[in-house]
Amino acid sequence: MKLSERLLQIFDAKAAADRAQLQAQAADVDALGEILSTAHYAGIDCRPEQIHAHGDSIMVCNAEPETAIAWMLRAGFSVEQVKSRLYFTHNHLRHPDITCPIVILTPKDGAERA
Repeated sequence: MKLSERLLQIFDAKAAADRAQLQAQAADVDALGEILSTAHYAGIDCRPEQIHAHGDSIMVCNAEPETAIAWMLRAGFSVEQVKSRLYFTHNHLRHPDITCPIVILTPKDGAERA
């Protein structure tokens, strides 16, 4: 088998797994989408490609995570847990309409921003 064919199989398998995960978490992702639909009015940039279903959580990536967290707290989210890691702090937020936590990473001092 050619390397290109093997790579395509790997990409297809990953895409299928991502699709299945998103389907399993569709209700939570849709509820998050409804809440985030007004975020752009506050200057929060949350594009669909920045939202990742992870089974036990949903990760929201953002260029300005502190601003996004502040907006989400005003939008009815609460801080459930904060886990400090080597380069990032994992902020777990909860909302009454979403069953799993929403995770936003904030860089620690000295960590590069994407």
